[in-house]
Amino acid sequence: VRITLPNACQGKPVMLQLYTANGTIAKSIQLGSASQTESMSVGGLTNGLYIVKAICGEESAQQRIIKN
Repeated sequence: VRITLPNACQGKPVMLQLYTANGTIAKSIQLGSASQTESMSVGGLTNGLYIVKAICGEESAQQRIIKN
């Protein structure tokens, strides 16, 4: 999965979290200095609905994805 981060988060530490549909964390990545676009592998996960959340300081953004 490719994740595009807001300008405010670029060049800063960012935590990327992938949640399952029932709210448990399936994967978490800590980035020391985020770029505009980051990647997270979902190859080992089962098909279904997930939520990707990017946390940068006090700001966060999330997006739902479907893995087929």
